[in-house]
Amino acid sequence: MKPVSARGCAWGFAVGALLMASAVDLAAAADSRGSVEAVVVVLVTGLAAVLWPARTGVPPAPARPWGRPPSLTVPLRTAVPALASAAYTVASVWADRRAPFGPGEVGILLCLLFVAVRHCPPRGPWPARSWTAPPCSPHRPASSGSPRRRRGP
Repeated sequence: MKPVSARGCAWGFAVGALLMASAVDLAAAADSRGSVEAVVVVLVTGLAAVLWPARTGVPPAPARPWGRPPSLTVPLRTAVPALASAAYTVASVWADRRAPFGPGEVGILLCLLFVAVRHCPPRGPWPARSWTAPPCSPHRPASSGSPRRRRGP
């Protein structure tokens, strides 16, 4: 039996807190006049996107047959639950009722933001490289032609 690591305990606590917050969302939706089915769809898509592990296992272990398929890319995995949450919120506001936007949905959206920022490739017309100051930047003095001497020890 493997010993329990601090990282595993933290992950288990975070999953438990996310599930409890989702249960609070379901209880709030049941008490309000809103649609419980819409809340369930938003929470299930978000929890699946955040908690469904990848298909590959740790090298000595075999691949998980029930794991996330490779066709489910990170941008798709993060966009679908976020769009479902946005559609539910807009529909609730448009229908002139109080949308139960609870801690479970907020936690899922924050986790999806973390996944998207950490794993999505950069997009745009600029090249993907580290930022360097342009030659005429105030952060970089103009070159005088001679090499700069270091000051200090």
